Order: sequence, then structure tokens, then C-alpha cells
Amino acid sequence: MKVWTTRLLPGTDVTKWLTQFCAREHVSAGILLASVGSLTQVSLRYAAQSTYTLTIGDLEILSLSGMVSSKNMHVHCSVSDSKGHCLGGHLGEGSVVRTTLEISIGVLQGERFEREPCAMSGYDELVVYHEMKETPKKTPRVEVNDLDDIEVKRLKK
Repeated sequence: MKVWTTRLLPGTDVTKWLTQFCAREHVSAGILLASVGSLTQVSLRYAAQSTYTLTIGDLEILSLSGMVSSKNMHVHCSVSDSKGHCLGGHLGEGSVVRTTLEISIGVLQGERFEREPCAMSGYDELVVYHEMKETPKKTPRVEVNDLDDIEVKRLKK
């Protein structure tokens, strides 16, 4: 794994920067490893919602995690405001750095992240392709039926 660490400057849109970084560096499988910083505004899509909510103010980033590639990304963010109230959800465009965002991204070698339709969730979900010297191998999706009796099934695509 190659690790990139950098500082995003005030006024930088985090999502746009991640998209540009992944395109420029040809990232096929990346993981947000660590981040610390602040935002002037954050665009979040809350659970089971179809639209993003923009929150403006002095916001501290509590967590920024996700899977990124030059084709797609799935990033979650949680922030706190000046009174300690917390918000979190899917990070969207319009999330702008206030003072700094220090971020480390791990780029996995020999893997490719794709998003493909999943009949179980109804969403495009992560599929990991492992690039071998021979034929690329796809990680099978797994289904957990019962926590007492965990059974792994290979799902047909």
C-alpha cells in the first residue's frame, strides 16, 4: 500500500479534491486512513434520505472515512459545531475546509473498487476486484442469514 498524506488549504471543497486526486493519481482502490481538520460548511446526506443538507458554521471534523477510486467514492463524515452538537452522514460536494484538513489516503496495489447493483440492498455496492497476473478475481459477496449460525453464500451476479 502506498500512503499519501497532505494538507488541504482553507476554501478547498473536500469531495471535489478527493475526486481530482483519485483521477490525477489513477487510484483504483483507496482508503481514507486518517484525517483531522475543520470545515466552514458541510454537505451531508443522512440515512435513508435522498437529498443533501448543507450546514454552515465553525465545524470540527470528528471522522472522515471511506473508500475512494477514480470511478467512484463512498465517504462518510461526522462533525461537531461550536456547541458540541454532532452531525454525520454521506459527504457531499460543498463541504469546504475552514482552517486545515490533514488527510492520509492509502492506495491499495493490485485491487480495483467498483460499485455494482445489489439486489439485497437496492443500491450500488462495493465489489472488490483483485488483479492477479492471470485473470482478475472478484471477491464474492457474502450474506449473513443468522448471527447464531453464520453461513456464507456466494451470490450470483
